[in-house]
Amino acid sequence: MTESRSDKGFTLIELLVVVAIIGVLAAVGVVAFNGFISSSKNTACQAEHNNRSKSAQLKISENMLNGQNITFTNIDGNNDMINFNSNTWILVSGLSSYLKSEYKNPNGPLNGAWDHSTYFVDINQIPTSCTATQIGYSFMTGINDTRTIKFGTCCKVDQPAIEEKFKW
Repeated sequence: MTESRSDKGFTLIELLVVVAIIGVLAAVGVVAFNGFISSSKNTACQAEHNNRSKSAQLKISENMLNGQNITFTNIDGNNDMINFNSNTWILVSGLSSYLKSEYKNPNGPLNGAWDHSTYFVDINQIPTSCTATQIGYSFMTGINDTRTIKFGTCCKVDQPAIEEKFKW
């Protein structure tokens, strides 16, 4: 009598090899995907910086050419106005309040909530080394008596902000 064996399934070794191969492929895929996500966030941040900077320049140019001031309701619900006959610091403060009401951080909420209050910040200096909590945020500072605004956006941790200057 000969014994006949029925081959209807996979052996344990074959199943373990397949699971190991799938695990290796998944690990490689996750690492590659995370690099892609990081790169695309940086590219999006740089594009947002250009949009915000051009928007600020456009608002200033439009109103200077028309001889008008910018009147708006800021993020706190108060009526505010940018007076183009005033000094740089007042202009920067008003412009940042105006822009706070226009934009959100594209990198998502800070500490679980959309935080407009620090989205555009008036500071004396644009960050030279961005922290993780500054990523996606823009900073504006005025240069006294020169009618010049420095505009920067943090896109990468431990890197300087992308920076631009424009006169008004």
